[in-house]
Formats: sequence, structure tokens, C-alpha cells
Amino acid sequence: NATVVGVDIAPPQIAAATRRAKELGLSDRCTFEVATAEATKQRDDDFDVVLAGQCWPWFDHAKAMPEIRRVMKKARRSLFVIGQFCYLSKLSPVAKATEDLILNYNPKWTMAGFDGLYPTQLDQLVVDGGFALVEQFAYNHDQKFTHESWRGRMRTCNGVGSGVLTPEQVDAWDKELREMPR
Repeated sequence: NATVVGVDIAPPQIAAATRRAKELGLSDRCTFEVATAEATKQRDDDFDVVLAGQCWPWFDHAKAMPEIRRVMKKARRSLFVIGQFCYLSKLSPVAKATEDLILNYNPKWTMAGFDGLYPTQLDQLVVDGGFALVEQFAYNHDQKFTHESWRGRMRTCNGVGSGVLTPEQVDAWDKELREMPR
């Protein structure tokens, strides 16, 4: 039986994950704690797998990599996985128009036009972090969104709903996105 420990810096994320684990009957195997990737508060040499999903670009890599090495089991092979699910604005007029709208509200946003590839971060892991690269891959997946689900996805974007914009700005941005042609 596998057990899961989830960490996040945001208490609402931890509360949501805890609720979801309970709904799925997994509370006995899943715990969630407020912590950073750079200081997880977990025991040394304790994890077979460390997964960073949708978050690696925002870590302090110089501090997160030693922390990940510290908590991973050393006596046997462990696995560190970075998972990112990126929309590609260069391939989608809807994504491009959405990014343009984000830039209207947040002109300092730096992730517009991102291609979904992380070669610099791989160098950090292998060269600076001391991890062995076993495999890397990327693939395109034609994810279908309804207008409502796209708006929900984009409200979680780091240029919109991650505390960069005020709640009033998020509401105004979302109103404009809702009114965009589909």
C-alpha cells in the first residue's frame, strides 16, 4: 500500500486536497501539510517518489534540489518527476487572445508565449542538482475545453489568480474573458 504526503504553501490547497482524499476514501493513506518545497519538514531518506506537478518553475531551485535529495530514499532507486501541463498559445488563437488579455491586466507577466519545454531546468537538475537524467519527454495533447472550463483553467494561471491581481481585477479580467468570442 502506497502512502502519499502532499505539501503546498497555500492552506486552501491543502484543505481542498484533504477534502478530496476524504471524498475518495483515501484519508488513511494521504496526508497534506502546509510547507514549501525548499523546507518540506519531512524525514530524511523517506520517499520513493517525489513529484512536482505544475509548480517547478516557481521553486527556489538552489534550495529545493537539496531538499528533494534529502527526503528521497538513498538505499534504492528513487524517482523525481516534474510534471507540467501547458497550453500553447503559439498553436491556439484562443490561448493567444487569452494571454493578450492577461497582459492587459498584468503587463509584467513573463510566461506569455511559453513553449512548454524546460531545457534550462533540466540542466539545473542534472548539472547543478546532482540528479541523474533517466528520461525526458514531451508530447502534445489536444485538450478540449468548454468555454467555462477554459475560464476556470485560466483563472488559476500564474498571471491571473495566484495573488498577482486583486480579486476585483480577477473578476474584471474574467468578465472580459467570458465575453470573448468562442
